[in-house]
Amino acid sequence: MKKITPAKAGTYVVLTFWALTTLYPFVWVVLNSFRERGLIRKDSFSIPLPGGGLTMENYAKAMDRFDFGNAYMNSLLISIVVTVAVVLIAGFAAYGMVRFRFRLRGLCRSLIMAGMMFPVFSTIIPVFRMEAAWGIASSGNRWLSLLAVILPQIAGNLCFAIIVLMGFIESVPIELEESAYMDGCHVFQVYFHIIMPAAKSSFATVAIFAFCGAITICSPRISSSGFPGRRPSPCCSTRSAPRRGWTTG
Repeated sequence: MKKITPAKAGTYVVLTFWALTTLYPFVWVVLNSFRERGLIRKDSFSIPLPGGGLTMENYAKAMDRFDFGNAYMNSLLISIVVTVAVVLIAGFAAYGMVRFRFRLRGLCRSLIMAGMMFPVFSTIIPVFRMEAAWGIASSGNRWLSLLAVILPQIAGNLCFAIIVLMGFIESVPIELEESAYMDGCHVFQVYFHIIMPAAKSSFATVAIFAFCGAITICSPRISSSGFPGRRPSPCCSTRSAPRRGWTTG
């Protein structure tokens, strides 16, 4: 049995305390979600038991007021489309930037780097106005509204994805590609059969970041008005009507 030093014991104590303070708010929220509304302020720290405040009414009311199933399906659809598009477009762009020599190549690389310096929130109003001028934002059409959410997220992830993939593709030996060209492969065969398998870890990294970013932005955020009879309004980048149309998580 390994001996635990005082330094290691102190580390475990600190980490345990940190874990408890991190998990407790989540556990507290879950417990109070099963508590009767009038008891949340009076007795919010006890465990709700049958006959002592335990109820499923809160979940029934939430499901009745908002279409969570449709919201999560839209969020999943948006995230998958964004992930696939980012991986494909960024992969092609990174491969072209690394392996091909053309005019303004250095300028293109600088613009890609500069694209990461702009705060995403500074582009919300211009992007919305541009999409409104195209007729896809606030159009009332489900698929156009989904497209209005997908396009900015693809654009917002491309710069980071291209930079990550460029670094990995540069590490792939060019002799592998030259051998493939000598065997009669064209550029797309080289890309899909050599570059992508060799740099699969970088493509997986880009896909994870793109999916997590998209699903986080589109996760159901509901702000309650606080007035009786008023419906909660979904705080997502696309507008929705809980009962009359479609919703986006």
